[in-house]
Amino acid sequence: MGQNINKLLKNFIHHGNYERIKFYSSLTLRNLNTTKNNNYKVADLGSGYSFFLAFLRYSLKNSDLYMVDDFKNLDKFHRRNIKKNKKTLNDYLPKINNFLKKNNIKKKDLNFENETIKFNNNSLDIVTSFHCIEHFHNSPKPFLKECYRILKPNGTLILAVPNAVNLRKRISVLFGHSNYYRLYDYWNNIPYNGHVREPTKSELIFFVKESGFTNIEIYGKNFMGIERLYKIINSLIKNDKISFNVVNLILKPLELFTGLCTDLHLICKKKIISK
Repeated sequence: MGQNINKLLKNFIHHGNYERIKFYSSLTLRNLNTTKNNNYKVADLGSGYSFFLAFLRYSLKNSDLYMVDDFKNLDKFHRRNIKKNKKTLNDYLPKINNFLKKNNIKKKDLNFENETIKFNNNSLDIVTSFHCIEHFHNSPKPFLKECYRILKPNGTLILAVPNAVNLRKRISVLFGHSNYYRLYDYWNNIPYNGHVREPTKSELIFFVKESGFTNIEIYGKNFMGIERLYKIINSLIKNDKISFNVVNLILKPLELFTGLCTDLHLICKKKIISK
């Protein structure tokens, strides 16, 4: 990874997100034959202002990379949440947009629940969507059908979602607590942009099977768990690097049990059209 991009990423995100984006990139590159071709079309749906595609750009210098999200409303959200810090407000979005432009990462503005995805049939090699569908107020069925439509035959869909029944949530429910998203956000934020319905492992597999996808693989990680536990450990240790390594050591064995992890990652393929 180039030194400049590492420096920029560390200005915006902490250890947990850095590791998360590296993992997303590895999943994507694993499903591309970069030794024979470096000219792919990849769209990240519900991208927000993630630096995932910036990681990919380093490996896919000649590829078309697209960030797709409801940027009009997302920009309003950012301005509302950082308005108290005028310097951040003035720097944040212009700096990110300038970086994306320099790296030829294209932005498409789209509301997934109200619009069809603006790509041609059978046009993309990989579609990714990380922590997006749990925010939908309606079924993800039309969205996943659209993903199937725009992928090339044998193209890859990669999804990441929070697990509705991870180990922490199972324990919380036993003690009478909810496994739903934060009550404060749900009660106070209008419009509500939080998690509406988080799937389980079996539900996520059901979604893609019903949408026509095959060759399904699913992995568990604990990025959300790392972020939460990291805050607790670091408040005691007061050392970012050591805290992150301790938390990673604690949660790593849980990856053997996909259904107990905080994050579910699914990879699947569009069927090859028989001649």
